[in-house]
Amino acid sequence: MNNAALGIIYGFVAMVCYGLINVWYRVAAEKMENLRISFYRNVFITLIFLVLLPWLPIKLELKLFFSWKYTAIVLAISLIGFLSILTLLKAMNSGEKLGIISPIANSAVVPTTLISIFWFDESPGEAKLFSIALIFLGVILATMKWEDIKTGKFHLSTGVIFALITCLLWGVAYGVVRIPIGWFGPVLTSMIIEASICVYSAIAIKIKGGGFAWPDQRSLKYVVGISLAAITASLATVLGFEAYDNSIVSAIFFANPIVVIIYSHIVFAEKLNRLQLGAAAMIVAGITGVCVL
Repeated sequence: MNNAALGIIYGFVAMVCYGLINVWYRVAAEKMENLRISFYRNVFITLIFLVLLPWLPIKLELKLFFSWKYTAIVLAISLIGFLSILTLLKAMNSGEKLGIISPIANSAVVPTTLISIFWFDESPGEAKLFSIALIFLGVILATMKWEDIKTGKFHLSTGVIFALITCLLWGVAYGVVRIPIGWFGPVLTSMIIEASICVYSAIAIKIKGGGFAWPDQRSLKYVVGISLAAITASLATVLGFEAYDNSIVSAIFFANPIVVIIYSHIVFAEKLNRLQLGAAAMIVAGITGVCVL
């Protein structure tokens, strides 16, 4: 199998896993507090990483020694990741349709691209700028209803607001994560981030005076599933980037809202109207364009 086919397969594996994570969050949140979901999610991810450690493609070089600069950056990214889990769960708990929340949150590719432009001096072409505009238009349409258009009165639901916050947080995290990756490597950076999120979750639980009660059997099943999907998606992304062009692999896994929409329709009987379907399609098309063009 050539590298192109292998990279595309890894991209589709990551796409399915990221999509499943989004829908399983909602089920887990039915009986678990958001902080406990975040804590146990990352406990399991950290344990899985430790078990797989001997077989993971970690490249330790002689330059790898303690650095306040890169440690501070990766811990800051971890904090952003922790907050993004909470905002995404807040969006899931709001009652807003997953088919709306997921495309908006995954529009994180826009702030990520803008960071690359203004911070890392990357030069976007006209096609990429058009794709960003398409995402913006899709997000605007996703937040609207036919009634809003007719009356001219618009309001954002709680779910949409938290999805937008998640989008911005993910965008910042994805935009600057290349900095610690250049020092620690992709796998080790991911391990540090996930373990740090576990610590942040534990601290937040203690500050709020909450407990670490073991999840009920149904919730546990989904939290473990989320952890396994997160590990699989992370490794598939890294291996996909190594095998093939980053932009193509990114375009595939960032299209995971398609998985969310299909799953939500089949399992939750969730239906999107034509305006919402059109908005979701525009966002996915824009994400693909940003990554590929």
